[in-house]
Amino acid sequence: MKRKLLLVLLAAQLPVCIGLACWEQFDALTIAFFPWVKLGEGLRGLSLSSAGGNIAAILLYAGICLLPLAYLGYRSLQKRVRIEDGLLALLCAVLFAHLYMLINPGLFPSPLGVEEMSGMAGSMVVYSVALGYALLRVLRAIKAGGTDFLLHSLKILLALLCALFVFCVFTLELSGLLTQLRTLTQTNTDGADLGLSRLFLLLQYLVRVLPYAWNLAALLWAIPCIRALERSPYGEALAQALRRLGALCRLAVQSILLSQIGLHTLQFALGMRVRTVSYHMFVPLSSLLFLLGLLLFSAYFERVRQWKAEHDLFI
Repeated sequence: MKRKLLLVLLAAQLPVCIGLACWEQFDALTIAFFPWVKLGEGLRGLSLSSAGGNIAAILLYAGICLLPLAYLGYRSLQKRVRIEDGLLALLCAVLFAHLYMLINPGLFPSPLGVEEMSGMAGSMVVYSVALGYALLRVLRAIKAGGTDFLLHSLKILLALLCALFVFCVFTLELSGLLTQLRTLTQTNTDGADLGLSRLFLLLQYLVRVLPYAWNLAALLWAIPCIRALERSPYGEALAQALRRLGALCRLAVQSILLSQIGLHTLQFALGMRVRTVSYHMFVPLSSLLFLLGLLLFSAYFERVRQWKAEHDLFI
């Protein structure tokens, strides 16, 4: 995927993410429940509507839950069944149990309620089995496809990670910021000026999303590296792209660490004039490891290219 096309797709995703963040009823659990809770409610309503509706609900329930087995049967007819396809049978069983609990919540009482307890747990199981099956299929395809397929899959993975980072910045973290701003206004009714406190909430948000932003920038710079690697593994274009990527990763790691230090120092200096502070030591290890991994990747390829050049001169 070309970087310009990816930027267009990310720009199209942006207003959707911001809209979700501005929706006051949005919760991260909404994603976990989607679409199973609403599907269960719809099937329950259809079942209670009439005798014909009950039959239709049963048929829809069975049809949805049997979809993984239908796909397994199709692969069996094509004689392409592999060991990981056994997860399709497990997914079918999980869907039957999960949707049944959502359609009949009265049969499974819980102190937290079926939507909060069973809905979240069941949805997580469904997604974990489905995602595990998809990843195992991808790994098998990469093993059989060779280097070209591996590079193509890597570009798709980078694009998906970019979309995930945009979602984290402009939906999950932005939703948390808006919730904090509303809470600050509701809990401080003495007429005091809250401008500085709101500013610090914004700064805390920026510090939290900075690792995601740098990860996104590094991935966008990694795409030209992959394209250069496809054209010429030891060419000058790849060397230049890797040097830029390495410089970007070094700058990212430094700025992430310095932003943490700067925010905490500024909060401590202003003291009681700020009504919302956050002194927890947040070290984004996953983002730092990701950026350091890209830095190591760029340094390794640069070293390999130098060895290749020296070997060619020797010959």
